[in-house]
Amino acid sequence: MNALRHVLLGCLVVIVFMSVSAAALPDEAQGRLKAVFPDKREVVVADSAGSEMTFRLAQDGKVLINDAESKLGDLEPGDTVVVVHEGQQALASQIRCKRD
Repeated sequence: MNALRHVLLGCLVVIVFMSVSAAALPDEAQGRLKAVFPDKREVVVADSAGSEMTFRLAQDGKVLINDAESKLGDLEPGDTVVVVHEGQQALASQIRCKRD
C-alpha cells in the first residue's frame, strides 16, 4: 500500500509540474499581415481561415525580418509572420517575418 501511495504521489508531482510548465510557454499565431500601425505598436494578422487578430508589440518586444532585428515600420501588409504572444493576451513579445 505504501508503494502505491508513492507512485500516486509521484504521478501527481509530474502532472502539476507539466501543467505549470505548459502555462508558462508562449503561444504563436501565424498568418499574413493585414495592417501595420507603428505609431500604436500594433499589427493586424489574418490566419489561414481569414480570422483577424490585433497584436500590440510589447515595449521590449522584437521584430525580426529574416532573423535580422528590424523595426515595426519595416513590416509590410502581405508579409507572412509568426507572432509570439502570451496566452490569449494580444501582447506580442516577438514578431518574426521571412522574406525571399
